[in-house]
Amino acid sequence: PEAPPLKNFNKLVPCKVYEEEVVKQPLSRERPKGESKNAPPKDVKSEESSGPPKSVSEQLSESPEERSERLSFHTERNTWESQPLTVQVAKKMFSFGAKYGCIHVKENGRRVRVLKKRLDGLETTDEVYDKVKMQGLATLCAKLFCDQAPATCQPKILACEAMILKQRPNQPVIRVEDLLDESYAKSPISLEPQTQAAQDVQEAHKFAAFQYFAYCQTGHGMLFNSASSVGGYWTDPVVFSADQSLGGSGDQGYDGIKEWEQRFTRKYSYLLVTPEDELWDLEPDEMTRRMAYQGLFNSIQPPTSSNRLPPWKGTSAVAPPESGGDSQQTEAQKKRERDARRAREDEEYKLEELKRRMREMNEAEQDKIRREEAEQAEIEASPGVYKVLRDGEDGFPTHQATTSSRTGVSPPISRVLDERLNPLDQPPS
Repeated sequence: PEAPPLKNFNKLVPCKVYEEEVVKQPLSRERPKGESKNAPPKDVKSEESSGPPKSVSEQLSESPEERSERLSFHTERNTWESQPLTVQVAKKMFSFGAKYGCIHVKENGRRVRVLKKRLDGLETTDEVYDKVKMQGLATLCAKLFCDQAPATCQPKILACEAMILKQRPNQPVIRVEDLLDESYAKSPISLEPQTQAAQDVQEAHKFAAFQYFAYCQTGHGMLFNSASSVGGYWTDPVVFSADQSLGGSGDQGYDGIKEWEQRFTRKYSYLLVTPEDELWDLEPDEMTRRMAYQGLFNSIQPPTSSNRLPPWKGTSAVAPPESGGDSQQTEAQKKRERDARRAREDEEYKLEELKRRMREMNEAEQDKIRREEAEQAEIEASPGVYKVLRDGEDGFPTHQATTSSRTGVSPPISRVLDERLNPLDQPPS
């Protein structure tokens, strides 16, 4: 059926007559009971076609050109890049779901992309920016994940940017994505499959491997909890972060991460025949290899107690070769050898560092002992009050050491102290 007109799109279409129609027919925020969630709202009615449907180019040619600004988020540098351009926005949605409608937009008269419009009103600027950031973060993690994942598990993230329509009222900020050739029917993906269909189960396992990789890569500080699948791409990721700084309004923080961790542990400890206390000691690439070895990325049905493969034998075991022949197996073996060599070098370095610190501690202790011995020797050799206090009892000289040789009478203590403190009979200072 022909897509409905964008009569709720008054802020995006600078047409006076069109705006008046919107005022007469406001967009309803509720759907009638029993109506499909993929059906357009009741107030958005389709125009009766008076002829053959128009192509995308013909629809866009009817829209005026307007100034705009495209904002791309650079994840690695954590910066926004701005680029001015002219766009033509179509007046009809070509696809819609439970929350969003998709509208064609042509950039600089050449490239056709998709604007994502909320059916219940415009998103706030912060929500748009947060979702673009999260999708950029997912793109970076997917790129790193694909470098170590097998060919059967290579996820693709749909590119997403923000666009500011400069000539519209209030200059709205809207998300824009690449145009796909396939249908725009979305399906949610998460740790648990949406249905028990083979494709949904396989997609859930791939997403779980990606979740584990991103969770370990960020030091257990961030998690992609869910996303949507459309045309072979992943989009609209939902992020949980330990400090609730990355996921916007949907970030459930530390509690959400721990709840996912428990479900992941129960599920894959059973499927991978691995004790729960050993599961989280696995490196992300080893976790992915074990999942591939069990056939989770290309199995017709999820493994059960009757069709599960035996436990993984460790990094020295050779998994069944992928569809690349001996070359892929050789590369995997080389990578394992490199990793083992680096691990041995790290252990040797840590051992040498420990020995060096022990030597430094021993040298410092010996220096301390030598200093104490030198100070004691200095005290022994020095005359004056130190010797008086040492030779005397309770700080005073003994009778034997201070008795006169002629009279045998002990001199006054004050004279003894004067003689000890001033051996040259000099008056004390």
